[in-house]
Amino acid sequence: MSIAENKKILKKNEALLLLSGGLDSAACLDFLVSNSYKVKCLFINYGQAALKKERSSARKISKFYKSPLQELNLQNIKIKKAGYIQGRNLFLFSTALMVAKFKKGIISSGIHKGTSYLDCSPLFHAKVQEIYDIYTEGRIRVFSPFAEWNKNDIWEYCQQKNVPINLTYSCERGGKPCGKCLSCIDLKYLYAGKIK
Repeated sequence: MSIAENKKILKKNEALLLLSGGLDSAACLDFLVSNSYKVKCLFINYGQAALKKERSSARKISKFYKSPLQELNLQNIKIKKAGYIQGRNLFLFSTALMVAKFKKGIISSGIHKGTSYLDCSPLFHAKVQEIYDIYTEGRIRVFSPFAEWNKNDIWEYCQQKNVPINLTYSCERGGKPCGKCLSCIDLKYLYAGKIK
């Protein structure tokens, strides 16, 4: 759904962004702020391997954009593996719907095309929206502005808009960028040696 379509449906341009601290969600925050959305960010600790680095980046990015950050810590969940986590995006979108403070608005993410993950597909978005509609009768929309963009498109956007890439963190393993996980491989040629 486009910005114009969202604004036509929604009287208040309120947005809750799932902010992971990575390049894609940072670009998404920039995009929403640039399009006059009132953005609040949500960081969810679900026991991910990269928790400390992701949380630190999410805090820095939300501070840079002056967007309030809510942190949700789930207890007794330990997901230490890197890579694809079955049900992750469904869980994140469901949790965001639970904590959203508005009755009309969008819940947004940096999901983009070009990945093999099934929960980054147009079908997934459509199904999540169907579930949201059951609860909100269309008042809350799923919006991933880069759903039709690949990683290179997002990188170009970041370069043009001066998104603070240096504040982001995208390695799935939680340490120094490993160069081997899917997130690192995805970014490797884009960063062209700029990962420090």
